[in-house]
Amino acid sequence: MYYLFDKLSMASVMENGTFHKFSLSSKVDREYTIFYLFGVFSDDVTVGCITVSLLPIRTEMELQNRRYWDALATSLQSSVLLRVNSVSKFIDESTENLNAPRHSMDHVAEAYKNHARITSTSADVLKNLEECIKMNKTLASWTKEKIEVVAEVAAKWDLFQGQLQNFENIIGRQVRIFYLNMLWTIDR
Repeated sequence: MYYLFDKLSMASVMENGTFHKFSLSSKVDREYTIFYLFGVFSDDVTVGCITVSLLPIRTEMELQNRRYWDALATSLQSSVLLRVNSVSKFIDESTENLNAPRHSMDHVAEAYKNHARITSTSADVLKNLEECIKMNKTLASWTKEKIEVVAEVAAKWDLFQGQLQNFENIIGRQVRIFYLNMLWTIDR
């Protein structure tokens, strides 16, 4: 169990499967130790004329396991927050790029390039958000607490996807307006 704690403390952001692996390993280690050490023996072991109490050892093992679970839950919560913040930052920056004023055809061309970049990146961000939602469910099952920001960012993502889909229509209208303005300027 202690080698896992070292790996856990060195890892910054982990996948949901990694957290499951660590939690299962902790449960197996705990069950193995309690069954084989304490399942066979009672709370006290008598060796010859000396009686040794195993309660302090059991208590220390339970304490170490609790510390491990607290560190694991804290690390999971931290990973969820990091992921949800990165998704939220992407949405905010992308929305700002999509809503930037376009006063010329050069601005429209730049907006179209930004749209292509955002669209290509959004698949990875969606995977990150889905992983974040899974990790939040895992955290809720462990600690009975959810990070509410995850639901807010998921709703924000849905609105952003609608804006991303409407962008081409908006750009098409702006190109037509620029075209009509050029024709009107030429006719004058």
